[in-house]
Amino acid sequence: MVSIEAFIAPNRFGLGPHTGKLQIIEPNPREWLHDQVSKDLNTPKELRQLKPTTEAIKQFIEVRKLKDKQEKKMARKNLRNQSFNDIYNRSLSMIRSKHSFAERMVLFWSNHFTTSSAGR
Repeated sequence: MVSIEAFIAPNRFGLGPHTGKLQIIEPNPREWLHDQVSKDLNTPKELRQLKPTTEAIKQFIEVRKLKDKQEKKMARKNLRNQSFNDIYNRSLSMIRSKHSFAERMVLFWSNHFTTSSAGR
């Protein structure tokens, strides 16, 4: 039977355990959490294919500058599809990650530092 600490570590601090992960966490849940954020984390393959944010912003600005309505409509549709694909790849990377605590921290801080332009 798995200890309560081994159960809490991936569920409260991570995104839930992968199959068989609780047995790996069981001997030392605190060390498992520490290892999640202290070891060298490589960029997942799903994220390596994404273009830099600066390029995405430049593309967004170029689409906004378009005058022809039909061309702008198609460009916006392509941009939206690209964005959905990027979100899908980021989500897939997060779900497959072996570092769920690190992923949880990324979600927290990304949300924490997000600002809204609503009402401006």
